Amino acid sequence: MNGAEALVATAVRTGVEVCFANPGTTELPLVMALDTVPGLHSILCLHENVATGAADGYGRMAEKPAMCLLHLGVGLARPNNDQRCDQKLTYTTLLRSCRAPA
Repeated sequence: MNGAEALVATAVRTGVEVCFANPGTTELPLVMALDTVPGLHSILCLHENVATGAADGYGRMAEKPAMCLLHLGVGLARPNNDQRCDQKLTYTTLLRSCRAPA
């Protein structure tokens, strides 16, 4: 088991069932882990805002945690701001972004 598979397996053990993803090439190990580790359904989104909005809506409606896989640090900036602005946050979203080695 590699680090990506360990992260996905840990998410599954903590109750995460869905991952909304807007991945890039640097996230390939996590994308592959989403296919190999059972128990987590991944949904491809076309933009970071769509992914975080979907995770937000899922978490509120299902009252369950959601996972969001985003591309690089820039893709993580706007969702972090969205979460800070939301005063009624009642669920847990795991936001994960990867960075290629320099």
